[in-house]
Amino acid sequence: MSSQLTLLKPERGEFPRFPATVSALGDIPALLYRALEFGTGINREFFEKLSQNEKPRPHIREMIVRDQAKQFLRRNDFSVDEEPVSVGNEPLAALVIRLGPVQIRVLKASGGVVPGCGTSDRRRSFYNQYREVYQDRLGKVRETRLNLLVLWDFDSLFNLHQLWMACPMRGGERSADVLLYWHEKLEHPAEVPVIPPAADAQQKTEDELERLLRDDEFEEQTEAEKA
Repeated sequence: MSSQLTLLKPERGEFPRFPATVSALGDIPALLYRALEFGTGINREFFEKLSQNEKPRPHIREMIVRDQAKQFLRRNDFSVDEEPVSVGNEPLAALVIRLGPVQIRVLKASGGVVPGCGTSDRRRSFYNQYREVYQDRLGKVRETRLNLLVLWDFDSLFNLHQLWMACPMRGGERSADVLLYWHEKLEHPAEVPVIPPAADAQQKTEDELERLLRDDEFEEQTEAEKA
């Protein structure tokens, strides 16, 4: 992991650890892998077939991947927003996915290094774990209680290189100013055909995330009572 980032372990019960979080997310990490692989495949096809083998240009390639990944997720019945923000001269639009109490931002990140917030107050609030109220796909008003980052990057041939997941603690203008609870690689899913999730798969994931955060809050309260 880059020395630019300061990694801090959370106090017991404050935030769920990486293994418990990934377990509660169920098939979501695998689906994000599939979506971004689909996007990078479309990106290569565009430049190989429609741009006469021109090398993918910065920013345009990221826009293609992001757009196609978003369409892939929507076809799998996920509600996905896109939030633009600029850090310096670099556009760092994020895909935003909300699953019950959890909000995930999917960002292009060179080598998996978490991008800074620049001058974006919204991104800083997200990194600072501020809660957000939103309306879910059924019209119910929900509140997020955990903000996560999923980071991706190209390999040298513009295939998808790797996904990482991070739990931010505090935002900063630059990567070097960002503090994290944890930052881990996401394992690549087994090479199996993409199967659309069952109708209740997303609801089951949301229920599991609610249980994870409810148990975590109970543990935090218990520790406080012991102190």
